[in-house]
Amino acid sequence: MSAPLAWRLPDPPAPSVVGTHDVLAGMPFLRPIGTHLDKPCIMQDIAQCAEYSQAQGGRRRWVGGDTSRLRARAGLAHRLAAARKRTGLRLIGLHEQRGERRMTIKVVDFFSGCGGTSAGLRAAGMDIILGLDTDADAADTFAANFPEADFIRHDIRTLETEALAPYLLPHRGQPVLFSGCAPCQPFSQQNRRRKTVDERVALLLQFGRFVERYRPEFVFVENVPPFRREGAMADELPPFVAFLQLLRGRGYRVDHRVVDARDYGVPQWRKRLVLVASLGSLSPFPSPTHGPDMSVGGYATVWEWIGDLPPIAAGETHPSVPNHRAAGLSPLNLRRIGATPAGGGRLDWPAELRLPCHLKGYTGHTDVYGRMHKDQPARGLTTRCISLSNGRFGHPTQDRAISVREAACLQTFPRDFVFRGGLDSVARQIGNAVPPLLAERIGACFVADSGDDHPDGAC
Repeated sequence: MSAPLAWRLPDPPAPSVVGTHDVLAGMPFLRPIGTHLDKPCIMQDIAQCAEYSQAQGGRRRWVGGDTSRLRARAGLAHRLAAARKRTGLRLIGLHEQRGERRMTIKVVDFFSGCGGTSAGLRAAGMDIILGLDTDADAADTFAANFPEADFIRHDIRTLETEALAPYLLPHRGQPVLFSGCAPCQPFSQQNRRRKTVDERVALLLQFGRFVERYRPEFVFVENVPPFRREGAMADELPPFVAFLQLLRGRGYRVDHRVVDARDYGVPQWRKRLVLVASLGSLSPFPSPTHGPDMSVGGYATVWEWIGDLPPIAAGETHPSVPNHRAAGLSPLNLRRIGATPAGGGRLDWPAELRLPCHLKGYTGHTDVYGRMHKDQPARGLTTRCISLSNGRFGHPTQDRAISVREAACLQTFPRDFVFRGGLDSVARQIGNAVPPLLAERIGACFVADSGDDHPDGAC
């Protein structure tokens, strides 16, 4: 199991106005970043963080400390309160010392994968400060696309909640969103071989530990619809129900529902359970932007999102379009895809091309080996979305499965979003991702709730 990356904090800038350290007579080395005296119990936060700022050679730098050294100064909160009363100063947070008045939401993306959720929330106007996942290739992809953010590669089940404190302290006083879009395979209807409760179903409650500890202003969760009811052991609540109780018990307003990604411009049949929660106001779910009754005239289609990409052959990589690479096909499968019309599948093949298991009248799994429809949304992309034999993943006009870049487009990733890893790894990253456009639509409502204006002005 990989250890988390080393914690680090930037050097605090020189204050441009009076800050906490200026009024702590005899204690210039300790400065609770982002703490306001209006919040009564700041000592606990400082002590649990185990970080302090020390002046050395006229320069403050962040160094690690242990909690006992900070707890020894248990009277600090009282001294701060006395200083406020004596001076009449409102002790300000670090973001205010930098002159930042706009309350931009800061995002911690748990189970981040390659960063689909983060890409959407960033497009909605938020700042991504931290990703967390166990997958090495996904971590590389995240780092390549979010250079401004940190990353912890560690299993959340063994990660202490205090591991996040160094990343969150510099942003005290600004709204924070925790995103917890755990892997969906334990709950997916396609996971029919599951005979025992997958240990991953408890990941939501592991995420809940961090929500309970830090109480972020906003919480976002996305998963497959069966996530609501599955995963309980005997005499236990389903994890989703237990998580709802945790949120409501901590004062959150909560809403959750099943949404169709097609309704928000994603060119894909993809129904997902979405939960949003807020400690303050909570906007309604965004209204659909696409569909038969919308002014845009219907749903976004496959061809609208991939039709301009240059053609490539099976097994080929385009020299200039990043990640425009298609999996190879055997001679038999090349004949099969060549015999498949647009929108068609294995039922269109002559007998000599059919699989032995399909020759006896088997009528299931009609999407496997199928071509996509040009003028319709794609079927839901999975972690094997570039494999011809694993779904309706054939290109609408070319004799191959869709490429990595085409799969990313159908998930609404930006064209400049690059992926790291081999073909199977990248397909898994893309199939597991939250479509960025869906995350952006939901994120716009969080931004509205925080008091910011969404760039597009719509929620």
